[in-house]
Amino acid sequence: MSTRIVFVASLPRSGSTLLQKMLSVSTDVASSAEPWVMLPFWGMRQAGAGRSVYFHHTAANAINDFIGNVPDGEAAWARAVGDFARPLYTAAAAGKPVFLDKTPRYYLMLPLLRQALPEAPVVVLLRNPLAVLASICETFNRGRFIWFEYWLDWVEGHRCLARALREGGPEQIVVRYEDMVSAPAEVLPAVCERIGIRYCDDMVSGYRSAQLKGRMGDPTGVHRYAAVSSASVDKWQDFFDSAYRRRVAAHMLSLIDPQDLATLGYPLESLVEALNATSPKRGFDLRSRIDHLTGTLASTLDFRYLQARWRARKNGEPHAYGYYRAL
Repeated sequence: MSTRIVFVASLPRSGSTLLQKMLSVSTDVASSAEPWVMLPFWGMRQAGAGRSVYFHHTAANAINDFIGNVPDGEAAWARAVGDFARPLYTAAAAGKPVFLDKTPRYYLMLPLLRQALPEAPVVVLLRNPLAVLASICETFNRGRFIWFEYWLDWVEGHRCLARALREGGPEQIVVRYEDMVSAPAEVLPAVCERIGIRYCDDMVSGYRSAQLKGRMGDPTGVHRYAAVSSASVDKWQDFFDSAYRRRVAAHMLSLIDPQDLATLGYPLESLVEALNATSPKRGFDLRSRIDHLTGTLASTLDFRYLQARWRARKNGEPHAYGYYRAL
């Protein structure tokens, strides 16, 4: 029996772990925390995607030259990636008919996933960008107003997800976080039907029992509430409780193409209006200013960061943030 592969792509802190756990309640679904197993195939051909002892940027250029000289090379490359993935996911499924790979940054490689595994449904999960930003700061940076490690998600992530929505595709499933947590019993049955499994009420009421092996995934969100809750939809407003934070957030919104925001369903005007809807609770907000300054200095003094930005500008590449930085 062949395994049906299902991908979930989103920005970090968009509810992907919640969706994964709810779907994993089904006895037909196998999954693990976050495999990340397909991302290296995207990175292999991106000169700025990483550092290595063998000089990754040189290897990426060589690989692109090699594929360019293979007859029908792009199609052959996509087939090779698919041939790698299918038996691996089948083994990981351990006899279950569906394997769910939830790796948020697959948004980077959705075109390749479609080419390599055209039969695989892709769930594109969307969330209010301001809620994503607030959750990143609160979860990964312990409430500090620091986000520089996530420039990739902010700049490239929104662009890639908007592109995915414009291109569509028969196997693409679009889910909005706000709908998922407000009306899970309405959203999940449609998702289950598209990926070929049966919906059950335990997906909503018993998702916390789903066990996922692996170190990656949501460290807080799925444990915060006893059941699926819409309380998180507007929680981001509490984070932007100073004029300074709101000013910086508004500037960050301006870095995203307004057409992309409209495509994603979060128009710029509506986001700015919601951002300024309530009065700030804090005044000068010295802590956020220090956090911002600390993050800026850390990025500015990082030689690898400067080198990668220079290389990206020299090569006319569309972005120079995030993914090339060594962890």
